[in-house]
Amino acid sequence: MATRRFRPPGPAAKDGTVQLEPLITAGLAFFGTVLAVAAGLWQWRRTRAREAGDMFRTRRVEALQEVWTALTDMEERLRTQVMQGDPDNQMASLQYQDQIARINMLLLRQSPFLLEDEQDLAQRYVYRLIEINTMIRVGPQDRALEDATAMGRGDSGWWNTTQQQPPQASVVAYAATDLQRLRREFGGRYSAVVQGLTP
Repeated sequence: MATRRFRPPGPAAKDGTVQLEPLITAGLAFFGTVLAVAAGLWQWRRTRAREAGDMFRTRRVEALQEVWTALTDMEERLRTQVMQGDPDNQMASLQYQDQIARINMLLLRQSPFLLEDEQDLAQRYVYRLIEINTMIRVGPQDRALEDATAMGRGDSGWWNTTQQQPPQASVVAYAATDLQRLRREFGGRYSAVVQGLTP
């Protein structure tokens, strides 16, 4: 029985040996194709992630803008009513309850785009506005509230003009000082996000 000699597939030289050049060329072409596809896929995924990040950042800026506008509108209404000496305290109180409910729902709706500390800042901002509104409208029941009422009537321009008062001047002045700090902090965060300085 004659033995057969094994011949690997592929072009063979005249002496029966396999030529490796075509195999190496095909292997390199295959490897290059796989590498190009992998690089394209990686770049596509990276572009998609960047686009998603840009969309999230845009929504985050919109959410912060909406919350900032709601908070400052509420403060502006309170200041205007105090300056004008709005006599209808019950009506003003009911309007604030509606505004507080709207702001709380806004915070809930925008919570995916707001950081936890931003939500906390907004809540404390609203709390300080309610506190100041209550103290100015309640009338004097002790010395601190007498000071607050005098300031609320316009004897001091601190509330009407956002002039800073020492926190120890009265309970209302302390609340107003904290409100100004919260406004600066929330406004600074909003500004930084808009400028792209923070995520």
